Order: sequence, then C-alpha cells, then structure tokens
Amino acid sequence: MRNPLMGAFLAVLSLLAVSSIALAQAGRPAPAASTKPFDAKDFSGGPWDPLNSGANLTREEPPMRPAALAKYKSEKTEYSIPPIGSEENTDPLNRCEPGSAPRFYFNGHPMEFVHSPRATFQLLETYRNFRIFYTDGRKNADHPEGTWYGDSVARWDGNVLVVDTINFNDRTWIDKPGHPHSDKMRLIERMTRTDHDHLKVDITIDDPVNYTATWGGTKNFEFQPTWIIEDYLCSPSDEAKLFEDVRNKATK
Repeated sequence: MRNPLMGAFLAVLSLLAVSSIALAQAGRPAPAASTKPFDAKDFSGGPWDPLNSGANLTREEPPMRPAALAKYKSEKTEYSIPPIGSEENTDPLNRCEPGSAPRFYFNGHPMEFVHSPRATFQLLETYRNFRIFYTDGRKNADHPEGTWYGDSVARWDGNVLVVDTINFNDRTWIDKPGHPHSDKMRLIERMTRTDHDHLKVDITIDDPVNYTATWGGTKNFEFQPTWIIEDYLCSPSDEAKLFEDVRNKATK
C-alpha cells in the first residue's frame, strides 16, 4: 500500500534540488495515438493514469482579484520561492483534510469510470473517493452550505462528456501551489476519449469572487486496463508518526 504522506515528504526533498517552476509543469509527453477500435462514449474498462499531473493548470498566473492574490501569497508550499518544508507547509492535504476537484488531478493517481443509465461514476484512487455525474437530465442539487466535491450533472455534447459542478465549499485548493476558490466556483470539465488509450479533460474554472475571468487548462490520461485502484488514504495517526520520525532523523 502506498503511503501518501511519505510520498509527499519525498516529493518535498526532491523539489529542493530542482526548480519548483520547472517541476510544476513537468509531465510525461503523450504517446502516439492508438489505432485500436474504441467507443468514444465509454470510458470504462480500467484505470486512467495521468500523463501530466504537474502542479497547476496553466504556466501563467490566473487573473486573480486582490483578495485572492493576497490569500494565495499567504500560503506556503514546496512550490513557494523559496520552497517550504513539511512542518511549515500550509497545504490542507498535509492535515488530512479532504481533497476536491480539480485538485485531485494533480496528485498523480489514476481514476476509473463506471457508466450507468442515469449517471457516470468517477472512482478516484486519491483518498479512495468518488464523484457522481448525473446524466439523466436532472438539475443540479441545491447545497447552499457547500460540499467538498461539489454536485455534478453531465451531458454528452457529441462524443464529449460535459460535466458541470457547483456547490463547493471554499476549504480546498484548486491546485498544489494553493490557488484559492470560493463557494461560488463553477467547474466545467469536458472529457474526451481521443483514441483507445487516451483521455483528455479540458478544465474551466469560473469563480467571479476570486478571478476576473474564466481560466483553466488540460489534463491527459493513458488507459491502463490491467491496473487496479489501490488503497490510498490519509490517516492522522500515520501522519503524526511520519513527522515525528522526520523530526527525529533531522536532529540526529
């Protein structure tokens, strides 16, 4: 079983040795297109592995409003200049807080899909979680109090699954460097199976509270039908033990 906290710690160590900006944009290049036959409206059959998990959606900073920019600059991460170590890191995931969309796309873990007549289910290895995209024509749920993963409805636009998600809380980050979002954020994901082995997700962030315009980017995935979704959770007791071990080693 992979340990998310140890993985995060090792990532911090590696980041100290290289440019944080370069690493934030790093990702494996997409392989050549597959010639195998496929159903463009079927994403099921096995996990999809991120090819460019990276750290953020764009190379340029999004158009932040002053309050959002101040909040963003107040966060301390391994992508800060200079990078911040584990104990000073303000990333909510380091406190075992839940992740969210689109943040989980940056964690380097696969996802899987299951289709039914009324919904498509997105199964996430990241914290062993899931999302439901209702495709039966219903309107989005009403959750004025906000939710961690939002409420999603979806429709097919040709061979593109358009997922519309609202009703987030404001307690998660959009990406690893810490770009904020409000509870008014609307997340649009356009999911396209471009060939048998590749899936593209175009992401649009619409959050007028924090940003002066919509912005976003693209994530690419490779089909891995022989893989399984593994156990990957955040345990507060494991977190405490990890950081205790790290501190003990640092003082020796």
